[in-house]
Amino acid sequence: MSNHKSNDFVVQVSNLAYDFLAREQKVYDELIASMSIIQVKYTALLATNTALVADNGALKEKISELEEDISSFKRVSQIIAYEKENARLKKQIEQLIKEQKRERERFNDLDQELELALVEITIDNIEYYVTDDKTKIVYEKLSNGDVGEELGTIVKKKMVFKTE
Repeated sequence: MSNHKSNDFVVQVSNLAYDFLAREQKVYDELIASMSIIQVKYTALLATNTALVADNGALKEKISELEEDISSFKRVSQIIAYEKENARLKKQIEQLIKEQKRERERFNDLDQELELALVEITIDNIEYYVTDDKTKIVYEKLSNGDVGEELGTIVKKKMVFKTE
């Protein structure tokens, strides 16, 4: 019987060893499966990292483009401001031209009034123009009828020539 007991013992140990090895094989297979999953996930993460690095480069390029756009926008904004200032200055110049035209017209009106205020007189068979006011300024009468240079004044009904 001792043989039988020792055989049973061997069989039991053998069964235990087999069960242990089977469990170890199962754990090993699960570890290999886990390693395969980890390898797939690692490969996916590497691909994601590569894509993110590429996206980062693209984002940097886009940021650079946007910075250029902002710079262009600033230049365009300055041009628009200059154009507005130019338009304002043009209006101001137009107003000044209108004022200058009005002043010229007023001056021409005053000039015509002065012309109307001159009277023709003859002294010693020479024709002169004299202002028709208290000052009685005498001007030469040119051959074409225009008013020439100031010659003097009339004081107490006598002509007093201007001395220079």
